[in-house]
Formats: sequence, structure tokens, C-alpha cells
Amino acid sequence: GTSTAAEDGYYKVTTVAATTVTLQGITWTGTSAGAVTITRAARMKNGTTEYSYSVEAARTDIDIAQIFTGQVFDSMDLSVSDEAITTANFSLMGSSSTRIDAPVSGSGTTALYMTGATYTDPTSNPVLDSIAVPELQVAGGAYAAKSIGITLSNNVAARTQIGALGPQSMRRGSFGAQIRVRAYMDGFDDLDDFANNTETDIWFVMIDANNRGWSFSFPQCKFSDA
Repeated sequence: GTSTAAEDGYYKVTTVAATTVTLQGITWTGTSAGAVTITRAARMKNGTTEYSYSVEAARTDIDIAQIFTGQVFDSMDLSVSDEAITTANFSLMGSSSTRIDAPVSGSGTTALYMTGATYTDPTSNPVLDSIAVPELQVAGGAYAAKSIGITLSNNVAARTQIGALGPQSMRRGSFGAQIRVRAYMDGFDDLDDFANNTETDIWFVMIDANNRGWSFSFPQCKFSDA
């Protein structure tokens, strides 16, 4: 059918079967004629390939650097709060580091400290804040929250061994996710879920000034504290 202006927006896809797509939180009222455009962006999901990175901390004014090798992402903290910009912090753990006394080529801001390294300027995107969150749902319903925080962890740990100094590799542990929500409540539904150890789900989307959307979905959650 053809969507109306009120139906345009961001929705969570619940099921996909053949040519039928079911969205959470919407009752279709469009006509039977015409076409509907659904755009789904790239998704981040659990992978099977382990990646590690080298991180360079350079003093380009005196042409020295320290290279941290074997770095793997351990955790991410995302914070969305009313009247504040959105922040995301990442932590890495690595196996070793090397000091570089002189660039392999160039100098100053054009210096290269690792052979074969390439440097690409980061993409600049608009700053996000809580106003950029048009939809936040808990248990499929709209939620009036003051803040939401997310901590994702790979539970990385260093592997050491006899006969070697320092970590020799990094172990990935079990992936974990924690969500913290401060909200205005007009009933006891969340408290009942907490008391009864009942599962729920949390989903929200953020949009920047260029209409780029970031969606976070936690389909199976339990309240551990209230």
C-alpha cells in the first residue's frame, strides 16, 4: 500500500517472509494501490573473524612515536541524555608496543612511522544529541526516558605464558551487553518485569542532521536492578 505522512519514519522489523515485511509499532492504514519504499542500512552483528589493530601515538613535532600492536576492541560505552550531546567511548587492549625513534618516511605532519601504513582522514558527521532520538521503545511501546546508556564488552583478557615477557595474545571472552535507563513511569509494568524476572526488549534509533540513522536493538533483556 501507499504510506501516509504519519506512517513515515523509523520502525523495527520484526519478521520478513517472502514479500511481506512486518514492522513493530505500526498498524497499516495505507491504500492497497501504489508502492512502499523500505530502506534498511548495513547491520552490525556477531562475526567469526577476529581482528586486531595497530594504534600509533606520535609526536609529530619531534618525529617520535609509540606503536601499540595487537590491539583488540574490549568495550564500548554509549551515553544519550537529555540536554546533552551523545558520547561514545571505546577501550582497546593489546599485546605489546614499540617505540619509534624516527619516521620511516616524511617528517612532521606527513611522517609515516609504520612501513606500509596508510592514513585516511576520518569522515566528519554532525554531532548527535538526545533531540536526535525520534523513537525509543521498551516492550514495543513508546518510552519517555531521560537517559539511556549502553555498555558493550568483549571481555578481552591478556594471555601470558612461561618463558615470555608480557601478553602473547588476546583472548576474547563472552560478549556482554548492559543497558541503563532513567525514565518517567506512569505504571508498574517495568517494576513488575523486574520483580518477576520477565524478559523485555529495548530499541531506539538516532538520526543526525544528514538523516543518517543509527539503530540499537536489544531483543532479549531483563531488569537486573530498579
